[in-house]
Amino acid sequence: MAKKKNILIVDDEKEVIQALEKFFSYKGYKISVASDGKEAISKLSLKPDLVILDIKMPTVDGIAVLKIIKKDYPATKTIVLTGFANDYKEETEKIGADAFLTKPFSLEKLVATTGLILSNKEALPEEKVNLTTADLYLVAKAKILIYPSNSITYGNIAAHLRRVHYSGGVYELQSAYNDKEFIEMINSFKPDIVLVDIAYFGINKNLTKEIFQQKHHPNDLIIFGTPGDETPSNTLDKKTVGGFFDPLSTAFNKSYMNSLLDTLRQTCIQHKLCQKWEKRWDIDYEKKQQEEIQKQKEREEKLVRRSDYQKMPVAINQILAKNFKTNQWHIKPENNLKKDFKTSDFTRISAISEIERYFDINIPYKNLEKIKTVKDIYSCISKLVFNKEYAGN
Repeated sequence: MAKKKNILIVDDEKEVIQALEKFFSYKGYKISVASDGKEAISKLSLKPDLVILDIKMPTVDGIAVLKIIKKDYPATKTIVLTGFANDYKEETEKIGADAFLTKPFSLEKLVATTGLILSNKEALPEEKVNLTTADLYLVAKAKILIYPSNSITYGNIAAHLRRVHYSGGVYELQSAYNDKEFIEMINSFKPDIVLVDIAYFGINKNLTKEIFQQKHHPNDLIIFGTPGDETPSNTLDKKTVGGFFDPLSTAFNKSYMNSLLDTLRQTCIQHKLCQKWEKRWDIDYEKKQQEEIQKQKEREEKLVRRSDYQKMPVAINQILAKNFKTNQWHIKPENNLKKDFKTSDFTRISAISEIERYFDINIPYKNLEKIKTVKDIYSCISKLVFNKEYAGN
């Protein structure tokens, strides 16, 4: 029988330790834990095969621990797992971390990365999504069960997930708010992916094991939280759970939401829960559809105008009245456009241009020269639109 690999999990938040400890134990690894950098250094004497290392910790931070590992324990592999990707990725890579993963994270991706590193294979880099060219990518399609800390958090996440052009996925969603309901939903809803708030692992130490012992096995489990300001300088002043900020004490952070959506989408695609992007999901599709509906409506209205000969004089009178600032019932066929209404050339031209747009025609210049009276307009439109001579008075 192969010897169990020994993993040291280092994090200053018990919920993260409990979640990962139970998960990796379930996967067959021997686990030891440390709640800060100082304790981690003391446990390096156990010569773990792998250290899963947080960065922001009291007393001694993860950067210092990583440097000691690389100097004094070169055979020990390392995975940096942090919520501060932009601040530490380059630095940890220079020191020599074997992999760098960001929170929120997929447990299956973490265990897959662990397997690759322990088998002396290079870990795959984290993939990024570029939804500005979404037509070139696959769109995730999956059933998602969310176990949030409260209904406000669920509503916020659900609102983002339902915007296909934003989330990059077409998701069927369900939620649960206690362990019993959550376990029941796993077996009845049969989700492809489960999203669980990190706080629940501190409440139920066996939650990870319970999830994977159900009749229905989700493809993956993503651990998430709701961060506020993610900059390291402000982190210690916030109420946090494992680098994931508590939703009741901090504002919802857009960059973190983007990270969660990105992680979910990539997780779905890795499990082949996806399909090709469709045109109807484009961000401006609905706008274009409304514009097309409006254009079609206008085309139909023009067809009606061009087919209703009896209403032609009334429509013309309404346009003239609006432009000449008079009552339409005062307009008579014999009225001279210039003398009777005392209008400028510009006003008369504007009125006739509006009549052209209304009937969707262009009156030839030779016809325009002949228009002196209201009846002349009736006759011109009657001939050009209805192909008949005007027979009215």
